[in-house]
Amino acid sequence: MQRHVLRGLGLAVAMMAFVCGVGAPGVEAAAPTASEILHNVSARMEAAKTASLKITVTQFQPDGSKTAMAARILVDRTQGLTRVTLLEPPALADQVMVLDAKAKVSRLYLPVTNQIIVSPLDIPAGSSPTLGFGQMFALPSSKDFDLRLLGTQTVAGRNCYVVEAKPKHPVKAPERAGTPSGAAHGAGPAGQPGLQGIQWEGQTVRLFVDSQESMLVQVDVLGQDGKVQARIAVSDLKMDVKLTRQQLAGLPADAEIVQR
Repeated sequence: MQRHVLRGLGLAVAMMAFVCGVGAPGVEAAAPTASEILHNVSARMEAAKTASLKITVTQFQPDGSKTAMAARILVDRTQGLTRVTLLEPPALADQVMVLDAKAKVSRLYLPVTNQIIVSPLDIPAGSSPTLGFGQMFALPSSKDFDLRLLGTQTVAGRNCYVVEAKPKHPVKAPERAGTPSGAAHGAGPAGQPGLQGIQWEGQTVRLFVDSQESMLVQVDVLGQDGKVQARIAVSDLKMDVKLTRQQLAGLPADAEIVQR
């Protein structure tokens, strides 16, 4: 069950960006380079001590159908706590994962059974002990991607730079197209929650970055046919907000504790 939830969360890192005004993109005269834009995003995210946001993922199927998953995420790097509350789909709604980096413990609350599954938290060597906002997305780098500024576009009411990252070594398996690899809290060894982020191994992506705030608003993952296969959106983002331990780690007191 825990592995299923964690993998499900990996698929769901962001939906409902509510794209507004998709016109012909235009590059401003003094626009920064694509590398500069992504560097500014990374620096802004890494500087935050706390964050509250909603991450959603919509996957588009060849038959025109789509599936979506969403989660509310709270992060406090000082307290070493990350809280993930699943919002969609309904079958997983209200499940909560609390990662306590200082105690090296993860707690998964299952509302259907009113249980809290307690497991050791595996933190790979060299990884950040707390999943900050900056670790949720491994932004494409010029080492592995050809980066290009396509122009600007209005997304969710924000003027955004549109950066395309085309892999220097594309994936060959067509079934992988449009599926972000990694997970917000992906399974580590033996299904334990790890702290790796969302990555784009060999896939072309378009990143929409708020031109004023230098914040990531949306990521479109493209298939080999150039069509959007998955859309990842970040919304309701607040950085450096005050978060109490109860907000981050509070779980029902009457839940059954199950040690793993």
